[in-house]
Amino acid sequence: MKKKNGKKKVVGIVIAIVAVIGVVGIAGGILGSGTPEMAEGEETIQVQTYKMHDLTKSINVSGTVESQNVLTVATDLTCKVKELNVSLGDYVNEGDVLCVLDDSKIREAIETLESQVSDSEKLAAKQNEIAKRNLTQAQDNRDKAVANAKELADEARTEYNDAVNKYNALPDKNTEEALLLNQQIKSLETALKEAEKNIETVQSSANELVQSAQDTLDLNSISNGGNSEATKELSELYRQLEGVKIVAGQSGVITVLNTSQGSISNGMLMQIEDNKNLKIKVGIKEKDIIYVTDDMVANVTSDALPDEKYSGRVSKVINFSASAGTSNMATAGTGIADSGYSAEIIIEGDTNLLLGMSAKVEIILEDNGSALSLPYDSIIKEENGTYVYKASKSSENNYKIEKVSVTSGKDSGYYTEVTSDSLSEGDLVVNYPNQVSVGEEVRVNIHDAED
Repeated sequence: MKKKNGKKKVVGIVIAIVAVIGVVGIAGGILGSGTPEMAEGEETIQVQTYKMHDLTKSINVSGTVESQNVLTVATDLTCKVKELNVSLGDYVNEGDVLCVLDDSKIREAIETLESQVSDSEKLAAKQNEIAKRNLTQAQDNRDKAVANAKELADEARTEYNDAVNKYNALPDKNTEEALLLNQQIKSLETALKEAEKNIETVQSSANELVQSAQDTLDLNSISNGGNSEATKELSELYRQLEGVKIVAGQSGVITVLNTSQGSISNGMLMQIEDNKNLKIKVGIKEKDIIYVTDDMVANVTSDALPDEKYSGRVSKVINFSASAGTSNMATAGTGIADSGYSAEIIIEGDTNLLLGMSAKVEIILEDNGSALSLPYDSIIKEENGTYVYKASKSSENNYKIEKVSVTSGKDSGYYTEVTSDSLSEGDLVVNYPNQVSVGEEVRVNIHDAED
């Protein structure tokens, strides 16, 4: 019995010591800290800082850098390649001799036929060959002149859009900078209209030259009595002789080489892609395609060039599902979304992008500039008005909830412009109002999402 009583006393002493240690520990914690620490697991309310955000509405897509101008170099002659002056990946200038075909058999055929026809037939054959060549040249010149006029119009459009975007981003439209920029926009708009009108002028003038070349060809045929079969054959041989020297019709990179020295030519020999004027074909989701239109501004970036950003614009919207009418092979590797909707983005100005690079594109649906704003979820819309819950500091750790009347404005889809006499930049606003009530004292966790 005595041993049992002894055990009880020992247990009682241990419990007393533990209790004393606990009291001392709590007292030490209070004395050693200016404010009580938040207990583990204590709930906090998520708040957002009332500040400036970019309210631009946009969609983000991706694709591969391609050339706006892809030229297929081909021949209808069946001749051996005597000289090949380029390799795959070479850069060539317009007019460079790419390759020369063996013309020995053509010259033999011309010599034989010329010995069998009269001088007048030789002359008619040569006149027809020159007239056909001039017609082809006039058509090529027209295409290049119109393309150049369109390029100048694109440059004017870029300058105009850049100025408009810069003006829209200004918070105050009554400053001297804004007034000067507004005047510049008017001048750029005039220049853009003139550049667009110039496209029609150039095209009309070039078409007249093409028609003149066609008329000359037709008159030659009439004046030469409709041309004999020998004359037609000789004219064709003269054309073939002119065609043995294959020249570059545009500057660019050889991206396909389908021939080699000594091989027999026929059909496509190579492909030249203009590496200065670039585009990106991008896939667009079904829910977004209805918002995308021609001439929308776009920002272009690439992981390969992380410090560079380029301007672009939407040049073509393919607002039907390609997958509904074409095979998957037709869209493989182009960046077209599963739905098959897509658009082409013209990259404006000089870039360091290379053909085949992956690129990211932000298509600007609506440029709303920047404004003091809050996340959409933090705004309460009721029958009698629009409100937010402001968290104002009431003690060192606590914040008191206050219901504030606000006016909402433009939005980015996530952030909404908010104005109120009771809100100042830097104030804290509750992200999810249903978690609090007016007058409640809470602890907060500032959670500012990145734009």
